[in-house]
Amino acid sequence: MIHEIREYMACDAPVGEHLSDQLMLPLALSRKGRYRMAKASSHAWTNLSVIDTFLPNRITMVELGDGTMLVEA
Repeated sequence: MIHEIREYMACDAPVGEHLSDQLMLPLALSRKGRYRMAKASSHAWTNLSVIDTFLPNRITMVELGDGTMLVEA
């Protein structure tokens, strides 16, 4: 747990690994917006796939050069 906290604190992204997948559904439902997250967990990739399967709104997750990810609808 301490390792995860230190890793998040060292990252410049406002959204952490465990919150990122929770924000995807509201993002998809709103149909626009974006946020930058620390890194993509397996939950985030799974949630992205489920949302893309059931909703017509596409969400993209792109790795940025600084090691963070941009999630955008």
